[in-house]
Amino acid sequence: MADDLQVTPQDAARMARAERLHRRFLGGESSREMDGRLATTVAVRDFSGREDSMEEPVPVAFHRRHDSRDVGRIEAEADDIWHDGTVGLMILPQPDDHFEWIDAASGPALVCRPLAAFAHHLFTSRVWSLGSNPAGAEQWAEVARAVDADSSTLLRGHQVHGAGIIVHRDGQPPGPPADADILMTGDSRVAAAVQSADCVPLLIADTRTGVVAAAHAGWRGLALGVPGAAVEAFENEFGSRASKLIAAIGPAIGACCYEVGSEVRDRFAAGGFSDWELARWFFREPRSSSRNPSMGGVPGQAREGHWFLDLWTVARDQLRVAGIREDRIFGAELCTASHADVFCSYRRDGQRAGRLAAVIQGQKTPG
Repeated sequence: MADDLQVTPQDAARMARAERLHRRFLGGESSREMDGRLATTVAVRDFSGREDSMEEPVPVAFHRRHDSRDVGRIEAEADDIWHDGTVGLMILPQPDDHFEWIDAASGPALVCRPLAAFAHHLFTSRVWSLGSNPAGAEQWAEVARAVDADSSTLLRGHQVHGAGIIVHRDGQPPGPPADADILMTGDSRVAAAVQSADCVPLLIADTRTGVVAAAHAGWRGLALGVPGAAVEAFENEFGSRASKLIAAIGPAIGACCYEVGSEVRDRFAAGGFSDWELARWFFREPRSSSRNPSMGGVPGQAREGHWFLDLWTVARDQLRVAGIREDRIFGAELCTASHADVFCSYRRDGQRAGRLAAVIQGQKTPG
């Protein structure tokens, strides 16, 4: 037992961040109270504070009523919502090394560290009100506040799974949502936001000018080339150079879970994508991993006339072809369908699925 509970000083320091997130978000403890003492954290077998490889999930437990050391109530199929409506036990999966979980006022959110140097942004989780309630003014006001904006300065579109663009310029208040899946602004007072529940949420910033964009792309949007259309709009509308852009691909359904019909593959082929690209994006077997296991019911082999589609690689490849440098494209590498307690997924939950938000606000930063 002593070996099971042993943790090095370095591990304890690394877990202090998770402890703070637990105390701040679910315990209602102020930063002043937390700073007044050193939170001691222990490791219990798989629930350790060590830095794991990128393929291993590192769970972080949250509970409103108990200390984060209390792992006795963890269940393999636990729901993250108690019957009284409060947030219960949550295990946050480990994202790619360039992303981190933060303690936002409304719940855990993901941030891309390289992008954070140029734009205020985040990707929400299921516990935000948008994750369980119909998307309305109150839910979007919550998202806006997370980046120090408000509803009047939140740029949104009516998402139609297309490649339409709304371009917002300095001095103009955002208008009512029009049909568009790409939102772009050069006004640092305005935040752009999209919603998703399996589709790719994409955030892009110009490191030289501070112009930002939020884009939504499911398979239809990717077949239409949404990432490339967004980069082209940066160049045409604001004189940006693709080499100066930085992009973050948020949580979306992965090839571990996303089985599609042959008509989807045919649509990409008809869109002019090469056989080499199709071979990188479509697979006969699910691409599951310890980080993103296949959800229940996913076959070990695609059914006749079906494929498993890797939306993350499609988005990354299209950004690269559009001119963004490979070392400036970052992906969270987290599947929305794999993690039922953390993300919303239409493929997993159907009509009752909530929504996730991706929001970004620029800042004038030389790059």
